[in-house]
Amino acid sequence: KARPRATELLISTHAGLGDQFLKDGDADNGIKQLMLAIDEADIGISDKLFKGVIAQIPSNLYLRGQSEAAFKAASTIKTKFGSDPNRLLEIARFYIGLERGDEAARVAEQAIKLAPDMAEAHRVLALSRHINLQLDEATSEYKRAIELDPASRISKSSLADLTRASGKPEEAL
Repeated sequence: KARPRATELLISTHAGLGDQFLKDGDADNGIKQLMLAIDEADIGISDKLFKGVIAQIPSNLYLRGQSEAAFKAASTIKTKFGSDPNRLLEIARFYIGLERGDEAARVAEQAIKLAPDMAEAHRVLALSRHINLQLDEATSEYKRAIELDPASRISKSSLADLTRASGKPEEAL
């Protein structure tokens, strides 16, 4: 009965230890502990644990100068949690933060295959296209995101900025 909570504590402990090892300059043990956190997590973990711990591991590694391990962690997470479009988008956001639009687009497209009518997936794909200066494709994806979620201020604002940048200020308004 207490197994799910114990598993969450184990995952958090691995992640905390990994972070401490990295802070102390012990990259090998830090990476090992963070990868153990990913390995111990099953696909049924809570969204809070996923977003707060697992999805943060690639960024944590990257910011601590462990880019190879960061990309390996992101790939492992993508493979393990690849059946959940929301969790895939967390990994796509990691790549967007590094301005790696091609990889972000691949992950966002995977999310769209799972949930074709998910506005956020189309917005993330649009942003990845925008980063890669694929402006027509970005425009199309922003429009699709707005169709799916007409109240999305961020999609509307991004589309307006892109339209304005392409010399169409009246259309942007």
